Amino acid sequence: RWSKLWGKTGADHLRVPEDYGSIAFDLATNWKLAVENYLDAYHLPTVHP
Repeated sequence: RWSKLWGKTGADHLRVPEDYGSIAFDLATNWKLAVENYLDAYHLPTVHP
């Protein structure tokens, strides 16, 4: 019943993100804090469309 919605693999509707280039920042903070803050919302476009 779910195959009608999600296709055979469940990932048929997922998109590959486009490459928008890169940007560099000099941060006066612990790098782990900056990465954690960035990754916290990384899943939102695919999990919560």
